[in-house]
Amino acid sequence: MPKLAIVRHLLAFLAAVLIVSTAIYMYVLWRNHAPQQVMDAAAGHIVYQAAGMAIGISRAPAAAAGRIHAEPGQVPAAAGQAEAMTGATRVMLLRYTADGGWVVAGQGRAVSVRANPGSGAKVQLALIPNTAVGLAGAYWLCAWAPRGIDAMAVVNPAHPRATDMFRFHAGGIIEPVSLFPDTLLEGRQGSRTVFRLPAARVLTAGTPRE
Repeated sequence: MPKLAIVRHLLAFLAAVLIVSTAIYMYVLWRNHAPQQVMDAAAGHIVYQAAGMAIGISRAPAAAAGRIHAEPGQVPAAAGQAEAMTGATRVMLLRYTADGGWVVAGQGRAVSVRANPGSGAKVQLALIPNTAVGLAGAYWLCAWAPRGIDAMAVVNPAHPRATDMFRFHAGGIIEPVSLFPDTLLEGRQGSRTVFRLPAARVLTAGTPRE
């Protein structure tokens, strides 16, 4: 076969590869141009969206439901004990990237924290590993659907003055946090602590099964 024919075949092959690659890339961008489209593939929906990040939830049929307990915090003893309910809800943290659109940055299990019945306060939250940092204890604090709570506090009992306070914006929180074995998560209403929950108990709620 003449060299010119070989070159032509090679160029035709490279052109075909380029066309297919471009088509795949454009399809991925189209599919991921909105966070809800990413969640559609997981049979879920967006519950909170901020600038460049979003929280989506979907049901995970293989997971089992359970219950963990939180400390009541600064509330009347007669109001009862706060509870955190764990269900089969998978949380997906989405991040916007310039080259791939909206992509899944991490996954975790949702925990529904209900404060004492008298207060009616509750919130949905999840702790998702922050793989971009790559350090032990690096997580994303994801919280949404607050009722009777205007902020979340991440408290390290060994260094209480280093407490991180995150207020809800448009009904949600997505913030990077550093967790230690004794870190506490607190729901705040003004200066009052509505509930107190060990972060370790949220983590032991498990990760989604595929």
